Amino acid sequence: MDSAIIPIREIKPELVNFAIRVKVIRMWTQKGYGFDKDKLINELILVDEQGDKIGLTIKNRLRPKFVKKLSEDRNYVIKNLSVATVNKLYKSAHWSHNFKLSCTFNTTVTRVNEWNGQPNRFNFVAFTDIRSMAVDFGVSVDVIGKLSGFGEITPYTKGGQNTYYMKGDLKDIEFVAVHGDEVPLDRYAPALNCSSLTSKTWQSGCTPIGLDELDPSLSGNYIALAKITAIIPDDDWYYVACLKCTRKVKATDDLDELTLDTDGILGREYECRKCGPKPKVNLRFKVQIRVTNDTGSASVWIFEDDVTKFIKPSAFELKKAITPDEETSAELQKLVGKELLFKIEVGDYNLKKNYHVYTVKEVSNDENHLAEYLEEVVGIDQMLPNNDDLDADIDDTSATKRTKIAVQSTPGSVGSSTSKTKKDLLKNKAVED
Repeated sequence: MDSAIIPIREIKPELVNFAIRVKVIRMWTQKGYGFDKDKLINELILVDEQGDKIGLTIKNRLRPKFVKKLSEDRNYVIKNLSVATVNKLYKSAHWSHNFKLSCTFNTTVTRVNEWNGQPNRFNFVAFTDIRSMAVDFGVSVDVIGKLSGFGEITPYTKGGQNTYYMKGDLKDIEFVAVHGDEVPLDRYAPALNCSSLTSKTWQSGCTPIGLDELDPSLSGNYIALAKITAIIPDDDWYYVACLKCTRKVKATDDLDELTLDTDGILGREYECRKCGPKPKVNLRFKVQIRVTNDTGSASVWIFEDDVTKFIKPSAFELKKAITPDEETSAELQKLVGKELLFKIEVGDYNLKKNYHVYTVKEVSNDENHLAEYLEEVVGIDQMLPNNDDLDADIDDTSATKRTKIAVQSTPGSVGSSTSKTKKDLLKNKAVED
C-alpha cells in the first residue's frame, strides 16, 4: 500500500506508513549525541507547503545512504520515517512541533520539482514582535539588524567539555533611532557528550539502542527508555497458555473460537508442546504497543508479567468483560503514557520473517534502574547550560558555531546562559511523573 502524504502538523508517533512532501531548509553535520556520541550525524530542518517545520536526523550508519540524496533548498517526498519525541536535553529551537523524525533502513527519498509553499528558508520577524513577546519563544527566528559590538568571552563547561560563549549587541536600526534600544544575542557551543552503558546493573547484557535503529537483522538484546504512545488494536492482546509452563497451547478440537465465550475458550481441548495433551490452561496477556522516545518509534509485544505490573484485572477478567464492539479494553489504555525502561529482544523470528514487531523481555519503572540508565547512558553527573537558553550546532570542520537568537521574557533582550545539572533534570522528571 502506498504511503499517504500528510502535513507535518499531523505527524504522531503511532503512524507507521506515511510520507511527507517537504523542502530542506537547513542541513548540517555535527558531532553525535547519545548512542552516536563519538560519531558524526546529520541534522536537517524540513518545512512543508503549509509552512510547518520539523527536524530530521540521519544517524551515522545511514549517512552514506542518504546524505548525498539530500540538499538544502530542494524539495522531496520522503517515506518510511521513524517518529521520535523531542528530548529536553537536546531541545532544538528550530521548530515548535513536539516530535522529530529519523531516517531508518527502509526510508526512501524522491526529489520532486513541484512546490506550492514558501519559496525561501527564512522565518523573519520584526524586532517589535520580539519586544512585545508576540513570537513563539521556543522557536528560533531570523532578523535583519546591525551587529554593533561584542561582550567578553565567557568560559563554561558543557557535557564535560570546556568551551566558551560570547554575547553581542544586535541593533534594530529603525527602533534604535527612536528608542536607543539594543537586542543582545548569544553564540553557542558543543553538544552534549554522552557515555555508553558499561556497569553491571539491571540492564547488563543489553546494548543501548535508538528505537529508529531497531531492525530484524540486528539480533540481540537491547535496552531503551521510551513512552507507550498507543495500544495497537489487535484481537491477540491475550493468548491461551499452559498453566504449568505458560507456553502457548494449540487447540485440538474443531470448535470455532469466535462462537465461544471466555469460559468456553478455556473449556476447549488443547495440547502443549512441552507438557503434552489436555493441559490446564488460562489466558495471559500479549499486547502489541507502540513506544516512542527522542530517537524514534517502534512496535513491540509486552507480556503477562509486565502488563500486570500496571493493571489489576487478569486477562481472563478483561476478556470476559469486554464488549463485542471494543477493540481493546479500557483497562489496557491505562498503559498509554507510561515511560519505562524496555529490555527488547530481536530474535530469529524477526530475522527469518523480516518481522518488525519486537519482543519485550522485561520492563522497569524502578527509580534506581532509571538513575543507573541515565547516569551511564546520558551522563547525569555532567554539567550543561539550560537548553531552553542554549542550543548546539556542531559543524565537523569548525569549533565556531553559527549564531542563533534565543528569546527571553524580558522585552528588548534575548538569551542568557544559566546552568543546571542532569540530576536536577532527573529530580524534575520524578516530580512530573
